[in-house]
Amino acid sequence: MSQPDFQRVTDHFKGITEECEKISNIPAVDAGRNLEAFMTEMRNDMRRVAQQMNDITNRMQQTEQHMHDNNTNMRNDINALRIDVVTLRTDTTNHLNANDANATARLVKSFIMDANIHLEPLRDSRNQLLANYPENYNAIKNMSGIEITNILLQYHLPVTGNVSEKKKRLGRFTGLRAISLE
Repeated sequence: MSQPDFQRVTDHFKGITEECEKISNIPAVDAGRNLEAFMTEMRNDMRRVAQQMNDITNRMQQTEQHMHDNNTNMRNDINALRIDVVTLRTDTTNHLNANDANATARLVKSFIMDANIHLEPLRDSRNQLLANYPENYNAIKNMSGIEITNILLQYHLPVTGNVSEKKKRLGRFTGLRAISLE
């Protein structure tokens, strides 16, 4: 019987070892290691993309909220403008109506010759009749300084001067021309 040749077995093991070390050079095996690294890199990229998407979503929500707030503010501003326009239209209409009524009343007063004829009250800028308006020319002549000042203030007229000057100012303003307030 022949004996085993251990040298030959040793040489074969050395050869097998050398060849096994070369297995890593096989593309499929090396690609496996590369594939693992590539997949790790892909996972990291996907995490970054997910974070970026989350950031974008948050920014979009903030932008949406900002747009909603701006839209609400614009609607409120538009409603305020509408109210302002209606108020301005009403004020202008009242002012024009008061001017028309006052022009007519002044024209009538400019021809008054009798001190006891009823005086049509002038209207204020809101087209309202003034309280305590004198009934006639004699009532103006008999008004106190406080009464005449109060009426001048209601018409936004100057209140400087003595009572006689104030009465003349009211007379000119109201249209009394034919009779004197002295």
